[in-house]
Amino acid sequence: MCKNIFEKISLHLNIQIRLKVGRDPNPSLFCIDSQSVEGDINLDQKGVDRNKKVKGRKRHVVVDVLGLIFFCLIIAANVSDIHPGREFVTQVSSNKRLEKVLVDGAYQGIPGNYGAFTVEVSSKRPEQVGFIPIHKRWVVERTFAWLKRQRRLARDYEFDSSHLLSMLYIGMSKLMLNRLA
Repeated sequence: MCKNIFEKISLHLNIQIRLKVGRDPNPSLFCIDSQSVEGDINLDQKGVDRNKKVKGRKRHVVVDVLGLIFFCLIIAANVSDIHPGREFVTQVSSNKRLEKVLVDGAYQGIPGNYGAFTVEVSSKRPEQVGFIPIHKRWVVERTFAWLKRQRRLARDYEFDSSHLLSMLYIGMSKLMLNRLA
C-alpha cells in the first residue's frame, strides 16, 4: 500500500494529529479534488488542462475533514479527473469506518453507492455568483493553499512525477510536525 518512506511518515503523522484533536484514527469522511500546477519544460508527464489553461501536471489528493492528505496521485494535466477518482475510491474502500466521500462535478462518472459508503457529487448551482464555499468541501482547497505556500510546491520543477509526489508528502509532513509541536 505505501510506496515510499515519505508516504509512510505522512500516514503515521495523520494518525498522531487525529488522536491529538480527539478524533478516531480512521476518518469517516474523505474529500477528493485536483489542482493543476504549472510545470517546467522537462517533465516526464505533462499536458494542458484546457479548463484552467495550465500546462503541466495535476495533483489529485484525498483529504479528511482536518485537511490531512491520505492519498495522492500525480498525472498529466490533460487527463480527465474521473480516472484517478475511480482509483481513489477503490483505495479508500479499505477504510471500515468510511461513510461518505465528497467529490466535485469533475468526478461525476463515479457511481454513488459502494455499500459501506456513498460518493456524493457537489457542484456549483447555476444561480451562484462568485466563490461560495461548499460545506466540508472547502477543506481540500485549504490543503492546496497550504501546499502552494511552500516555495518548492508552488510550481512543478521535478522531472520525475514520483519526486513531486515525495515533495508533496514532505511538505504535508512539515505542516503536520508544526501542528504537533
